[in-house]
Amino acid sequence: MDVIAAEVGDEAFASGRYDDAATLFSTLCFEETLAEFLTLGAYEILEP
Repeated sequence: MDVIAAEVGDEAFASGRYDDAATLFSTLCFEETLAEFLTLGAYEILEP
């Protein structure tokens, strides 16, 4: 995450959702079964 923060800058990193993205990516990679639609997890995070 430090590399991404350095690349995009502190302000952009602080206002982004990089932690959510990292969690989603990790979940998709390490689940025992592949999600039918890779975007479903993102929809769950984005919906209020």
